[in-house]
Amino acid sequence: MVDWREEIKSGQMIPDIRFQDRDGREVRISDFRNRANLVLMVTGEPVQPEFTKRLLELKNAQADLEWENAQVLVVCGSEDICRQVEAVVPEIRFPLLIDQIGKAFELILGSEERKGFAVVILDRYGEIYNFSRSGETTPVYTGEEILDTIRFIELQCPE
Repeated sequence: MVDWREEIKSGQMIPDIRFQDRDGREVRISDFRNRANLVLMVTGEPVQPEFTKRLLELKNAQADLEWENAQVLVVCGSEDICRQVEAVVPEIRFPLLIDQIGKAFELILGSEERKGFAVVILDRYGEIYNFSRSGETTPVYTGEEILDTIRFIELQCPE
């Protein structure tokens, strides 16, 4: 198991993690470099109510996120977890990606067990601005805090 505090830190570049979309196509973090700020919503099983709440907040703020040049990617530990997300967040329009090899869970959640959830906010160059995860002493960022961070990134790096 990788100690997430050593692997993922604000100010670092995120590794080029690979996922699969629901159609089996590979999607990589680098696919978004120089194009969009990213919000990675990483969830394991079971899908926790707090994760659902954050995702609904972002769904309701989707127009603002697009205005700020941000893309939300929902990273699930399996196809079953993606189905759970769809069931609790109807008409979700964010890409649902599957972490087949567990790299995101290992790096971001600090575990290959695929439990819990995390929010990672990246600028368009792949730099980690903020991250939070369930089970920590500070609460996971709210939808408004995520949007405020994206706005801050855009103010700093408007190009």
